[in-house]
Amino acid sequence: MLNSTWDKDPAGYDSHRTTWLHQRKTNRLFEFLTEAKAGERIIEVGCGTGVAILDIAERRPDLSFIGIDPNREYIDYANTKVTQRKFKNVSFSTGLAEQISSSNENSCQANWIISTDVLHHVSDLRRSIEEISLNSCSGAKWMILEPSWLNPYICYFQATKLGERNFWPNAFLELTRNNWHHEATQYINIIPSAIKKPNNIIKKLEYFLEGLPVICGTICLVLQKK
Repeated sequence: MLNSTWDKDPAGYDSHRTTWLHQRKTNRLFEFLTEAKAGERIIEVGCGTGVAILDIAERRPDLSFIGIDPNREYIDYANTKVTQRKFKNVSFSTGLAEQISSSNENSCQANWIISTDVLHHVSDLRRSIEEISLNSCSGAKWMILEPSWLNPYICYFQATKLGERNFWPNAFLELTRNNWHHEATQYINIIPSAIKKPNNIIKKLEYFLEGLPVICGTICLVLQKK
């Protein structure tokens, strides 16, 4: 997996992701899980410091969440928050997307999979998809949020910043075609993370323009396992 700017600074990473952009991504994941039934399992691949899982788990205490990330410091930080906030429905483990089976100690078959800004980092995308498939139930749903190369600024940023690279959705979907059905594609998020607290006028403008690929920063894919 490619290195990230915040690998040694989990608290800094948390602060970096405390923005309108990342809260909207978390809310999108929460909406995705509205049809999840009590007791079902959710795996987040590349959970970072657990911000999204903990936010959603607090709102959905009836679900079981497993977060996996290769960064031991992030996982230790996330587990500290689990203890401090006394979560009973969340666990975090260290592991690569390419080796989920070895991180999934109970061999839990996920009903839902979520991944945000992680697939463009993995070293072996094909193997990552195979592992996610092995650890998900028949009929499981998977939401993928990734930087959209159709936005010229995002494409340039991902191509030139150390530790980043572009995500190519068509190539990804080709790799998933044997085990997954492609249900939907959406383009979302216009306000960049640099604007942490946009005013209401900017928010309304984002809602109005969202969906135009060339100005949206995120591609959202939804898949269902065959």
